[in-house]
Amino acid sequence: MALWGNADSKTASGTVSITSATGAVVGVSTAFTTQAKVGNYIRVGTEDYTILAIASDTACTVGAGINGATMTAQSGASYTLSEKPSFVSHESADSSWISGNSTKVFGVDITEEAQTEAKAKGIAHAGWVRYQTYTDAQGTVRNKHEVLVAGGTITGDQADDTTFPDGTITIGTQPTSVAGASTPYTGTFTVVATASPTASLSYNWQVSTNGGSTWANASGGVYSNNTTATLTLTSAAKATYNNYQYRCQVSATGYTTVNSSAATLVYA
Repeated sequence: MALWGNADSKTASGTVSITSATGAVVGVSTAFTTQAKVGNYIRVGTEDYTILAIASDTACTVGAGINGATMTAQSGASYTLSEKPSFVSHESADSSWISGNSTKVFGVDITEEAQTEAKAKGIAHAGWVRYQTYTDAQGTVRNKHEVLVAGGTITGDQADDTTFPDGTITIGTQPTSVAGASTPYTGTFTVVATASPTASLSYNWQVSTNGGSTWANASGGVYSNNTTATLTLTSAAKATYNNYQYRCQVSATGYTTVNSSAATLVYA
């Protein structure tokens, strides 16, 4: 969803070792080719290193990054990845004012921009924004923000940005279990969900035959309408379908997929 600001970090795995003289990075259990790209930053501790080249999942080359980073040797260190613009910091990293503090920079995508929380903070454009609150001379808490880079096609974060929340899918009505069903059973399971901001929802019903340990798509055979809000079962025999569980995966472009609770089909 958002670009990678200070409030959320890009997917990273494994550990890295960095040679200070050459900037050579050797990773263990890393996936540089799919999780990073040239221009990203690897943050180890408080240091940011710019990725200059990626050779493989476990090898890349870095240079000194933002905030006055120095090329410090690292060994078997954990790290995070970031796509912060390289020019966001014009003062020290611990600057307390918005004009230079890179920790006040956030990525806001078009979904987050539309959120009520973002609107209340004065956000009117998607992109990289610098944002903070402050108390004025009269003791009133105010929002201050500026758009650094406008952008409407930002994609790809984990839903962990609490300052500018991602869009959310909420299931208001969960599917209801059926008890005392006759055999063969014909009936439905229904889910009611909404997206905030409003978005077109997609549905995918799943079935578990082992009490929820594993799930498979409920399609074909006795199942129909499995990609709508209401799943239909037709002539489902007790000998096969007794105690089967059903849930619905609800998704939308740019939103985190949500699973409904499980409903159980129990025969008389």
